Amino acid sequence: MTAPRDRALILLCAHGGLRIEEALQLTWNDLDLPGGVLTVQHGKGGKTRRVTLTRTLIAAPQVLPREGAVIGGTQTAARRRLQVIANRAETRYRGTPSATTRAPASFGRPAASSTLPATSVTAASKPPASMPNGVTRP
Repeated sequence: MTAPRDRALILLCAHGGLRIEEALQLTWNDLDLPGGVLTVQHGKGGKTRRVTLTRTLIAAPQVLPREGAVIGGTQTAARRRLQVIANRAETRYRGTPSATTRAPASFGRPAASSTLPATSVTAASKPPASMPNGVTRP
């Protein structure tokens, strides 16, 4: 069974798309659980961004102590914990900076599985991109 703190870390990265360092630096003031959003204060390039939370991700941090950082700790310790979890689940963890945000390729595929053939995505099969104001562009 995964510890609640580790589960929250995995969900923040896999469901929320946070990088490990962003997840570790997240504070309780950055979370709006009733509103279903979190704010990454110091993202890539020093940018701030808001992330919509899934129901599972809203529930995960609610069991954690509400003091200091939500996850906290060092990146090295977090990567070690993720490696242990991956080993227990008999999956491989590559440990790349955004490994958990690319879950199917680097944190969820069984280590002994064969590689699936690559498929190409054509422009016609891509979903339209949505802009921040809700307008969809082709």
